Amino acid sequence: MLHSQLIPAANPDSKKLMLVLHGLGDSMAGYRFLPDVLQLPDLNYLLVNAPDHYFGGFSWYEFDRDQKPGVDRSRESLFELLDLQREQGFASGDTLMFGFSQGCL
Repeated sequence: MLHSQLIPAANPDSKKLMLVLHGLGDSMAGYRFLPDVLQLPDLNYLLVNAPDHYFGGFSWYEFDRDQKPGVDRSRESLFELLDLQREQGFASGDTLMFGFSQGCL
């Protein structure tokens, strides 16, 4: 399972969720500022680390070799994470994904 951190909405009754996927070499730590900047009281944030270590950060897939296996693995891991979020009450219709660089793929 991917390592993640939930930053709860200011409104404790909200079940709106945004998954935040960082770019190559970054981590969830690079997006902890987002809730303060966006100031959306009804939005929960799930910050997610990619599965592979990469020079002090993380990577979603290998970019200098065959990318398909890593992309497929990360895709499957994200599906598992989304399934878990649905089990915890975050409906698909109230969930959005935000990604930067590799996290946007």
